[in-house]
Amino acid sequence: MISPKTRAILIAYLFGNRIEFDRIAAVVKARVIVFEDYIEAFYGREFTGSSRADVSMFSFGLIKIVTALGGALLTIRDPSLLASVQAIQAYYSQ
Repeated sequence: MISPKTRAILIAYLFGNRIEFDRIAAVVKARVIVFEDYIEAFYGREFTGSSRADVSMFSFGLIKIVTALGGALLTIRDPSLLASVQAIQAYYSQ
């Protein structure tokens, strides 16, 4: 349920499945930041997620199909969110 306190929504695609993202984005995108995680649906560099999501990510972990010890690849489409993330990253990389 989306309430006035909701700041973001994370949509995770499990077991290689994908859902109709455009229908979700049409309902919630104007009110919250929309993250999508192709957690188990990674299929190469030619796909970076839905262009309607603010952030698309491909998370990796020990129990995932494409595994690493941890981490994720992100595509951040919202310019103000990207600037905030870059500022935080710059602070911690000093």
